[in-house]
Amino acid sequence: MSADFPTILNTEYVTREEPSKLLVQIKNWILAVKPFALIHPHGFLIIPVRREQGEDWRFHAWPRGKRFITGMPGLIHTHDKILESRVLKGRLSNSNYSVTCVKQGGVPVYKVSYAGDKYLPSAASLLIRTNVRVAPKVIERRDFQVGENYRVDAHLFHQVDVPEEESTCTLARMHSQSPGIIQVLGIDGYADRLESLRSQLSTDDLITFAEF
Repeated sequence: MSADFPTILNTEYVTREEPSKLLVQIKNWILAVKPFALIHPHGFLIIPVRREQGEDWRFHAWPRGKRFITGMPGLIHTHDKILESRVLKGRLSNSNYSVTCVKQGGVPVYKVSYAGDKYLPSAASLLIRTNVRVAPKVIERRDFQVGENYRVDAHLFHQVDVPEEESTCTLARMHSQSPGIIQVLGIDGYADRLESLRSQLSTDDLITFAEF
C-alpha cells in the first residue's frame, strides 16, 4: 500500500486527513519508492509525488537551520498554476504582493524558463532580466500552522517565509495552468542571465532533513 499513496491523493482527502497520518503515509511511500528529491534554489526540498493531466502534487520540506540559497536570492515570485498547500509540520508565513511599474527605483523583473522537464535534475532553470522594474507592496500576509491550508493564485507575486528554528513540511497541489511567464523579482548587481541546475538529495538525507 505504501507505493500506492499517490493514487489516493485528492483535495478532499488531503484536507480532512490528520497531518500526522499524512506524514506517516508520505514517509512510508518515500521509503518504498525512493523518489528523488530536488533542492530548490531557495533552500527547501521538492519531491514530486504525482503528476498527471496538468496537476502536480509535491511534498515540500524546509530543513531546520539556515537555508542555503543558490544563485540570486530573489524570493518574491509567481507560478503559472494555482498553488494550494497544506502545512503538515512546522509553520510558515505567506505574503502576497501587488507590483507597480516604475521608471526609477524598484527592483528588476526576471522571467523564468526551464530547459526541459523542471522536475528533472538535468533541466536547467534560466532567469533572464527584463527591462521592467517594479515596486512591490505587500497586500496580504498570513501565518499558517499545522493543519492549515493556503492558496496562491496563478501569476500572483508571493513569498513564503519559514522560521529556522524548526523543520516545516507541506503537501502542495498545483493545477489550472494559466498562459503567461513565470517571474521573479530580482536584485540589482546580478547578471542579466542566470542559469542553474537543481541538486539531488538521497532518500536518507531527505528524511533526516525533514525530521519526520
